Amino acid sequence: MFGTAVWMLVYRRRTEKEEKELFLQHNCLDVRGADILTFDYTNPSKHVKLSDLYLGVLAQQSVLALKSDKNLQENELDHLFISCKKFYVQLVTEIKKRFIFSDPIFDIVSIVDPKVAQEYRVKSLTPILSRFPFLKTHVYSQELDNEWRQHALLDYTTHNIDVNSPADVYWGKVFSLKNNMNIQIFSYLKIVIGILIVLPFANASVERVFSSLNLIKSDQRNKLETGTLRSILHTKDGVLSNGGILKFEPTKEMYSNSI
Repeated sequence: MFGTAVWMLVYRRRTEKEEKELFLQHNCLDVRGADILTFDYTNPSKHVKLSDLYLGVLAQQSVLALKSDKNLQENELDHLFISCKKFYVQLVTEIKKRFIFSDPIFDIVSIVDPKVAQEYRVKSLTPILSRFPFLKTHVYSQELDNEWRQHALLDYTTHNIDVNSPADVYWGKVFSLKNNMNIQIFSYLKIVIGILIVLPFANASVERVFSSLNLIKSDQRNKLETGTLRSILHTKDGVLSNGGILKFEPTKEMYSNSI
């Protein structure tokens, strides 16, 4: 998201002539060759022209329609682009406030990708235990690294594991493997990868739950028990995930189950 917002501000497709001019003048920053975390995205001299600002396919179509409107003044369209550019700048600013991009966790989570895991570029998983100290009570560092090395030596053909599968499918098959004593081969690795897979990178989903909770447990219904609240929240989530209240069709089991 951060990279996309910056890209919209500073990158556009250029002709060969423009590339040469930019190389000589150095008056516009190309995000492809820059450190996306350190360059000054607030500097207007680094931005593309307003008319080249990318707004998305549908928005661009609307802009083209507006340009053909003879009653529209040119400066009104400029105001639109200026507002969009300000939004992009503010968006990048807010993202940088909320995320610490120097946090090593962003490098660590790459091992969730089956291809990265299979390449064994990360030699040890002990930094994860340092980043999440609570794991040390459940995972032994040496045993974790042993399992990580063993995973790198897996015969994918024998176990019918496709490295191109989605992460949840891939790791599900890996963690289902057992030895001759019917014991899980990757018990410690399962704990660590399981934490990384569900690691949230935003608190929006949690905030939505609290918002729903506040709507349900109002001043008029302040004596609802925890179990009742949980049931209402689960019911609401289930209805929404099945097309909403207008499309939701209760099953026969729902009708027959006693409350």
